[in-house]
Amino acid sequence: QFLTFRLNVPGLDKPVVRCYSISSSPNADYYRITVKRSVNGTASSFIHERVEEGAILDVQAPRGDFCVDRSGARPAVLVGGGVGVTPFVSMLEAASKDQNGRELTLVYAVRNGSEHAMKERLSQLSSEQDNVNVVTAYSQPGAEDRLGVDYDHCGRVSPELLRSVLPSNNFDFYICGPPQMMQDLMAQLKDWG
Repeated sequence: QFLTFRLNVPGLDKPVVRCYSISSSPNADYYRITVKRSVNGTASSFIHERVEEGAILDVQAPRGDFCVDRSGARPAVLVGGGVGVTPFVSMLEAASKDQNGRELTLVYAVRNGSEHAMKERLSQLSSEQDNVNVVTAYSQPGAEDRLGVDYDHCGRVSPELLRSVLPSNNFDFYICGPPQMMQDLMAQLKDWG
């Protein structure tokens, strides 16, 4: 799910409207968003530099229908690219409260450790839940990134990578990331059956 913000950024004539995925459990008493700081990002810079606890922001009610069917028992694979991981954090947190034990595997693709969003929280969710597995792929690991410690695979998410971490293709797949990644991966998954 996501929230739509209308931000009154000083120096601009019109408010800036941005949507951010909710990255907290839907059962929480609050909403958490995770905003990637972009160097030239008007909204992200405003949020990181000006918004503090207690600030009042103009926000619409949560919307969206991108969520894992929590009543289902079939295992699911969540493939997140870059900041596309944020809705999956919410889904994993929700699943951690479910009692059905549905197996969830998050395959997270990111350039390197400097862009690895919510690393500690993902590790915590994976270690706390027997039914949650997190697999991280760095496409361009940095010199300080350690294979087997910071990330699990080098390269982009592909059917080959998925075959190496999944016992079969008999999963529900959810994909969120850059448009080209989603388009390519959806076509490759269809070819895989």
